[in-house]
Amino acid sequence: MMKQTVSFLVFCACLQFVRAQSTRLNVEISVNDLAIGAVGLGFFWDTERHWSLGVGLGNGPIDGIAKELVFNGDNLDALDIDLPFIVGLNARYFFRPEQNGFYTQLALGNEIFRVRAGDEVQSNPNQFAVLSLGYLWKFKREQATGWYLNGRIGANVVWNGGGSYQIGNTSYELRPLFPNPALVLGYRF
Repeated sequence: MMKQTVSFLVFCACLQFVRAQSTRLNVEISVNDLAIGAVGLGFFWDTERHWSLGVGLGNGPIDGIAKELVFNGDNLDALDIDLPFIVGLNARYFFRPEQNGFYTQLALGNEIFRVRAGDEVQSNPNQFAVLSLGYLWKFKREQATGWYLNGRIGANVVWNGGGSYQIGNTSYELRPLFPNPALVLGYRF
């Protein structure tokens, strides 16, 4: 709960800082990450028309259905898996020049999965690409700034980090392709 509180406070501090600036910045926090005890923040800069470029940061546990979607293994329940960090560069193309409604997004980044079984710990870095289709819905459509919800579904492709691993009596591997859904709350300045 502490991580979620800190990430929400960072999100609010960014809102206050950027509100004082005159930029076309979007600050986002991942609702589904908060729900599972993780942190996901995004910062996007809008161009004049159609494009938005940004960076995403995050960390948190990989548990439950997420563990089954992301990993193959003979006994995944015996493993504690978390994501100490993830960072990605993002490019969104909106089909409307007002930068709301439907868009497609490409993210390229690095992440590390930390896997624990008893006293053993492994860290497995990899690179990824995510191609997504999403919809950005502004609460007040007639205003250029303000709050919005952003839902998207994507496919995460992993490279340079796959392969089989053994820890304790459990073997596992990172799936090379898995779904990547997101629900995001954001503020556009």
